Amino acid sequence: MLGAFLEGVRRVSRAPVLLLSVCTAVCLVVLPHRLSLFGPLPDTWYLRTVLDRAMWEWHGGWALASYYGPLPAAPGLASAALAATLLWLFLSGGILDRFARARPIRTSAFFATSGEFFVRFVRLSLITAPVYWWLFGWLSPRLTATTWGQAGFVAALGVVNLVTDYARVRAVVEDRRSMIGALGASLRFIRRRPLRVAGLYLLSMLPAAFAIRLWFGMSTWPDATPGSLAAALLVYGILRTWARLVWMAGEVVFFQGELAHATYTARPLPEWPESPAAEAIANLGTNR
Repeated sequence: MLGAFLEGVRRVSRAPVLLLSVCTAVCLVVLPHRLSLFGPLPDTWYLRTVLDRAMWEWHGGWALASYYGPLPAAPGLASAALAATLLWLFLSGGILDRFARARPIRTSAFFATSGEFFVRFVRLSLITAPVYWWLFGWLSPRLTATTWGQAGFVAALGVVNLVTDYARVRAVVEDRRSMIGALGASLRFIRRRPLRVAGLYLLSMLPAAFAIRLWFGMSTWPDATPGSLAAALLVYGILRTWARLVWMAGEVVFFQGELAHATYTARPLPEWPESPAAEAIANLGTNR
């Protein structure tokens, strides 16, 4: 568990280009929407919490209406949450594949993998959407009135998140096409080692919690200006993205250590074919 987390940190640290690229993509999608919300909305800790968690997909946008309560009118909030969710769905396939290989891959291979698994992850999201709707639409109002009920709701949400996360991991590492099969394989994997999976999940939450707490501290300064808030959001975005990549890498490492070789992936490394001239020369040598 601890070894998987540390190995996940090591794999992220050995992929600085990936971290920089993902941070840039996320900032380009999220930052304009977030800056547009500084002015007209009240500057409260509650509202900042909701907006940041929505646009950085802390809960994937499911909690906006039920768990956190009604939101004031915020133009662009729904589009920002949807854009961030779709962006992460697209990048997750390439990111998981990169961490599973533990070596650099070509840009063309990264985006080819991302595009292929994007369709599969959208299907996975459609399959799990009713579960999230049930959690936030039916279970949350009945449990969050008490402290123990809130703890039970968070535990149920964590279980669903874990099953979804490891379904993505198994889909990429084992090149699964059926998302229903990936969900079943994820359930079996978690059922056989629940304590270690939960321990890694809690351990992986620490960097993300630190990044969010740091952002809350910077964004609530009494003399904060739009420029300082933009700088604080940029720092938070880098830390939050790094924490999420560590989270994903740790799950990949843990799965590979339990059920597969350390550097195993089912998908072969794509290679650019030889030019027709080189192939013709090779054929001349074999025909003699």
